[in-house]
Amino acid sequence: MKTRPPHQSTPYRTAQTNPAYAALFHNMHQEQASRIIQRAWRGRHDLTPKSNYTETLTGPLTLHFIQEPVGPEAEQHGKQITAGKWLEVNYADPEFVRNAFKALRLGYIANEKTLATALLLHAAVNQYGDKRIKQYRFDEKGPYHQSSITYADATHLEDFQNRLCELPVAEQCYFSINFSREDEAAFIYEGLSARKLHETMSQNVRQAFTNIIDRYLRKHRVNTALREQLVANITSNNEAQREAATNKLLAEIIRIEQYLLPFLLLSSTSTDSKTKQNRITLSLLTNIYAVGEQLPSLAISPDFDENHPGSPLLCLILPTTSALIELQRALHGSDATEPFFTVGQISPSLLRIMDEFPARLNRAEQTRGVELIHPDTQESPELHGAKINHFLAIYHDLFHCWRNGSNPYKPMLRHVRQLLENEKRFFTSKAIWSLTDMDTGIGWLTRNALKNGNATEIQRTKNYAFYKILSLAGPSFFTETNNHDNSLLLLIDIISHASKWSVFSEQIQLFFQQYGFPELISALNLPMTYDIKIAYREMKNIIDENSESKNQQTTTSRSKYYVLRYRLRKHATGRELCDQLDTLGLDKLFSWHRNGGLYLIDLPAVTLASLKPEELSEQISLALNLYHQRARQQGRVLNDAFCLFFHREKVATGLTIKNGDHIIAQFNLLTPSQRLRLLALHETIDSSMFPATSVFRKEKTTGRYIVDVNWLKQLEDKKIGEFAEIIGMPENLFRAKIKFPLNTSLGYRPKR
Repeated sequence: MKTRPPHQSTPYRTAQTNPAYAALFHNMHQEQASRIIQRAWRGRHDLTPKSNYTETLTGPLTLHFIQEPVGPEAEQHGKQITAGKWLEVNYADPEFVRNAFKALRLGYIANEKTLATALLLHAAVNQYGDKRIKQYRFDEKGPYHQSSITYADATHLEDFQNRLCELPVAEQCYFSINFSREDEAAFIYEGLSARKLHETMSQNVRQAFTNIIDRYLRKHRVNTALREQLVANITSNNEAQREAATNKLLAEIIRIEQYLLPFLLLSSTSTDSKTKQNRITLSLLTNIYAVGEQLPSLAISPDFDENHPGSPLLCLILPTTSALIELQRALHGSDATEPFFTVGQISPSLLRIMDEFPARLNRAEQTRGVELIHPDTQESPELHGAKINHFLAIYHDLFHCWRNGSNPYKPMLRHVRQLLENEKRFFTSKAIWSLTDMDTGIGWLTRNALKNGNATEIQRTKNYAFYKILSLAGPSFFTETNNHDNSLLLLIDIISHASKWSVFSEQIQLFFQQYGFPELISALNLPMTYDIKIAYREMKNIIDENSESKNQQTTTSRSKYYVLRYRLRKHATGRELCDQLDTLGLDKLFSWHRNGGLYLIDLPAVTLASLKPEELSEQISLALNLYHQRARQQGRVLNDAFCLFFHREKVATGLTIKNGDHIIAQFNLLTPSQRLRLLALHETIDSSMFPATSVFRKEKTTGRYIVDVNWLKQLEDKKIGEFAEIIGMPENLFRAKIKFPLNTSLGYRPKR
């Protein structure tokens, strides 16, 4: 009897039957379809890629890449999860992840949020062990209290409780995960050695960390006088006292945890990759805690007993995904950012689409990507330059959802992002990614200030938000404005579209609305190596002087013009040179670097910002010479392709106009200049039906150029006159020869 295989592939059509399941794999299916087409095309044309593929599947390239186990385990897991028996689920099942996805597809798990919670718990059990995990309801009896969020008020908490009651009973809970002794020691050591936790901007983090240190020293029987001194000095305003207390605390930890030194110091003797991964994970977890975002993350363990050194001091807090989303909605209102769960790696472009164009993904509001790990896909190789475990990879993405949701300045961030894209013509870049990632604490800072109601604190945090957003878009925007073209682009937009920025500034700073940008900069009171007020004034003068210029091209060209004028503002003939270049067309000579500034197309290694005005003028002259030289070279190339440009023999040939094989008219002596003008005329109309190679053909027997009369009929009346003028014939005579009446609209197109 033939045995059934342990796995069976899931066809693409089967995967589409459950919308929630299909949405999880949409990105991967789309990517694999593209790869299959690309590789098939390369195979047919005998082409090889320039570099090795970065595979995103663990198995063969196919749309049927999802493998599911054969057996009843998926149903069993799904029913236990739906019943809220989270800690009774058999997470030790070697096929748990595949079975969990299968349970979602078959409807045993209700939605992707519940699936995400199950996958998080599975990763937590693998990382920490099931004995260290406990389940609680959201009440005052457990280790976590949502009232610990500093900007939460009674209205927020009541709203959360109401939202929580509307969730299925299985989702109305959270979990605590006790730290091991090595995790606990590494967390405290990392927080002290990197000065992350006791020197953070967040006062509540400093207080909580001080409390953790105090309890840690208590349970390890550190001398009471020494303990009180260290705890008092660790957050002292006196830098010398704080530094001395930090060093002494580090020495105490090393003394207490001598056997953990290789793990604490991550020394070269720790060759075990999993040990290193765990240590790096603790470092990243410390970073997440240090930034001050107040998603449920860390608490004193309910099993802590200061009389027993072996008892766990700390525990991680992990709400169900649905509860976490509802808590964020209650706290952040319309700014809340839901997670967008997807299988496979998430590109920066996709993250921007999730935030800015959610309708493309069938979402009504902005979302933030959360990568779910599946055995048949390659996970993201690194996170912040480090390889971490699956649990923290998912947890980290949820942290960014929360941080994004707390940020009330997303409209301004999106505007700056769109500005850079519109000007530079790149959908992604380093600056655009910084604005998409929104890795800044301006959200919780503002919300704290608004709850406290202190006008000075509110204004200070709003000023900081303005500073931070523009700093994300333009490197050293405030301190080195003159050295970065991104900064100049921002200034140009602030000056040219002051009304838009006034709307944004209502969130940021009343100075902008009442007075203007220079006064706002003064209010920031920042140390600056270059006076941004001077840059603002000089750029505003340039824009005011040229706002009515007759040579205005596209918006992109105008920004290039303003940047170029700014760079040449101290050159004697800078304005004259810029106007000449503007007439020629700046797009022909200048382009934007994705991650840099404006550069000359013929000299891509040289950016304008790095040149003095005299050097820039010389480089432009060189670029103009190269441009004209290239134009002449292109003319010779086009002569071969279109039979229309200069001949080396300098033979003057004629022109024949034909309708099929029937000659309509013949003209003698078509000069090279005439041929160039005819090609330029050809490019002014839709040439999709009449490419230049078919419109202008050279007749082998006579050497004459043959023009298809049907192409001539595509020309407007005035273009007919221009054609006649090019070949040197009176318009009425030309029309008579080819039988075109005067003042007639010619819209004829031949039948296909």
